[in-house]
Amino acid sequence: MHPALRERCALPVDLYEKALSWYFDSEEFNCWLKKDRTWHLRCPGGPGSGKTTLAALASDFLSKRFESKPDVAVASVFVVADVDDSGEDAAAFVENVLASLCRQFRRDTGANACAADEIYRAYVAACERGDRFSRRIKLLRKALYARLLSLDQAFLIVDDFDRCGDAIEIFFEDEFARLRRHGLKIFVTSRIVFQRTEHNAWCDTVDSDEEPCPSRGISVYWKCKKCYLNGVDNDYVICEQCMLRGEGCKTCGPGSELYEPYSYLELDLSIDQDIATDFTCWSLEAEHGDLGLDTDNDNKPPLSALGRVLVNRGGPAVIRDLVESIANDAMNNLTFAKLRLDTIRAAQSIDTVLRVGDRLPANRIAMFGAAIKRIAAQPQPQSRLGLTAISAAANHFNGKSFRELERELQRVVPRSGGDHGSRHYTVQEVLKAAGGFLMLDNSTDQVVAPYHESFFLYVMEKYDELLVWTHGDLRYAMPPRSKTMAQLGAQNHVKRAPKGRGAPAARKDFKGVAPRVPLDFSNKMKLRRQGTSIF
Repeated sequence: MHPALRERCALPVDLYEKALSWYFDSEEFNCWLKKDRTWHLRCPGGPGSGKTTLAALASDFLSKRFESKPDVAVASVFVVADVDDSGEDAAAFVENVLASLCRQFRRDTGANACAADEIYRAYVAACERGDRFSRRIKLLRKALYARLLSLDQAFLIVDDFDRCGDAIEIFFEDEFARLRRHGLKIFVTSRIVFQRTEHNAWCDTVDSDEEPCPSRGISVYWKCKKCYLNGVDNDYVICEQCMLRGEGCKTCGPGSELYEPYSYLELDLSIDQDIATDFTCWSLEAEHGDLGLDTDNDNKPPLSALGRVLVNRGGPAVIRDLVESIANDAMNNLTFAKLRLDTIRAAQSIDTVLRVGDRLPANRIAMFGAAIKRIAAQPQPQSRLGLTAISAAANHFNGKSFRELERELQRVVPRSGGDHGSRHYTVQEVLKAAGGFLMLDNSTDQVVAPYHESFFLYVMEKYDELLVWTHGDLRYAMPPRSKTMAQLGAQNHVKRAPKGRGAPAARKDFKGVAPRVPLDFSNKMKLRRQGTSIF
């Protein structure tokens, strides 16, 4: 098997399942489970958000749910290392993934199962003869399609899909579309969004009292196929619950044929403040003993040194302040709560536990430093593109529009388009090159921002030498000040400054990014947290 490929992933020992189990209760996931739904479910989330753990839990969840049904199969693919497009390695990875799926979907009974076995044996013989790659892939595809025909339902979990090179991604996107037509249900996790869109659909139905349906901002919905074919401008949207009650198109009547106007849905992996607080309480008592937080952990150890300090010298108020501080620090990503818990593990005083220093903790610096080295190790021009994008966008608290960011990138990492001049970068190219450390909102401005407040501080405070040099390249590539001022003066006669410039404005709502709060840099830089509705 290819070294970047795994079929299983062990769950972490310190797993707090409630932090992720909400995903399986969501409308998107439960609709995706239904046999008649053919769209993919995609789960974007920043580094450390728990995507791999969620993928492992999803595989276990599905296996247990359908364990009594022999004609339902679950396969999983975990991409555990970056896979480059070049050379034989990429071809070997593609072949290994398809062969793995053929093995995982194998069943012993039925005519289609026998046909699939025969085709797979032909593939094995082709490998032994040293047949061409295209011939082997063709046989694997035929065997896989035959496997799916032998099953009533088939599920595929793919984790960290964005670690594949661009050409491999394109190949599998095409392959996923083919497999979807053969009934395969696919769940994909990724550090970057696939194609962020505004979630502004709302249900148009009304009840018998002419009261409108309360469903707003929905992602699962139906439309009328006849209206679509007739080119009706104003689509009639019906939510899932109204569809199940038998509601139809207002124009075409109750018997109208409905369809879902998308081939995939995205549901970000996120945690809210309550989950972050529960996780913090559970983790503290699991390690430091009974602190009076009423967690459901029945195996609490004796009070640790820190536990005794918190109980005897701090009391309930101090313990609650600590919990709130750690939960706020998570800001939608439990990894940062874990890092904070690691930082205070050996603390001996209340001041040490509650202190907010003027530097990022060493474990965060180490985590971000390793990530920047990994981004820099990418082949060119992805390496320079990723570092430049981070330097340009991540040191802005509220981010910047992709249009503005792309202009800066073209000055430092120009993209030749041959006879047609320079070609623009796509949002996905930039986010992928940045390794998921930049996030995209769901507005029409497409604002790109650092994925977490700590990473913003890491970039802004110049902790990383590589990013310092890259930021210098950005400054050097800027147009002369006289020229930019003249352009701005000309623009100001006809329109206001673009959003995000001039006086600070309220941050846009990010899908999956917590609202920002102001920073206070007096004497020592301290973060003034406030209650947030996270992700």
